[in-house]
Amino acid sequence: MKSPLVKQVNDLTGSFKPETLALAEQADMKFAHSLPELVKTCQQFGKVYCHPVCPEKCRASGEGIKVATRGQTVAVSVEALDREGEAYLRPVDSLRCELVASDGSSRVRGTVKRRNQNIYDISYQPQVLNSDLTYSSSFGRKGSNNGEFSYPYDISTDIDGNVYVADSSNHRIQVFTVDGQYLRQFGKGEEEEGEKEGELNQPASIAIDSSNLVALVLVHEDYGSCIT
Repeated sequence: MKSPLVKQVNDLTGSFKPETLALAEQADMKFAHSLPELVKTCQQFGKVYCHPVCPEKCRASGEGIKVATRGQTVAVSVEALDREGEAYLRPVDSLRCELVASDGSSRVRGTVKRRNQNIYDISYQPQVLNSDLTYSSSFGRKGSNNGEFSYPYDISTDIDGNVYVADSSNHRIQVFTVDGQYLRQFGKGEEEEGEKEGELNQPASIAIDSSNLVALVLVHEDYGSCIT
């Protein structure tokens, strides 16, 4: 088998023409660059940061994490740790802190000071938005007319400062201005206890998010509590 195979290989190498593999320029392919587009593309690449301190590993402690009073300085302690979970003892060159409310509605910058080793103290003053309720006197009385209540279970405010009251035994939600002026109501059915769409049956709790979306907890003797 060797002799015929060697002859075939020699014949093939003898007839091979390297120029047949040369790339020919194609007229329908042309590279054109645009500097503005190139700059825009480079800006979208992003950035790479490398810090010895790993925020995900750091531990925070102190009353300021859960309890804070507006206008009063609150302290939080942060333990600086590296990616291995070990204490990072060298001073951090740059350390900034921003505390964000759980619903994202409020942000506040904190002042950072190094206490010792890898412990840093953060002090801040909380800011509360649209949550000041000031009444010169109470309002409402027992009854079923507008501005009257029967077992009001819960209260909440919207982003405009209006007050929502879960008027449970009247099967409705009443809305008032911050100084107690009646605005409107919703949820009450034709037969008091609501059974149709948009009607309520003993609303027990109310919450309003930053987009004025209302969430209600209803109490029903057959189905227990439900959220609508």
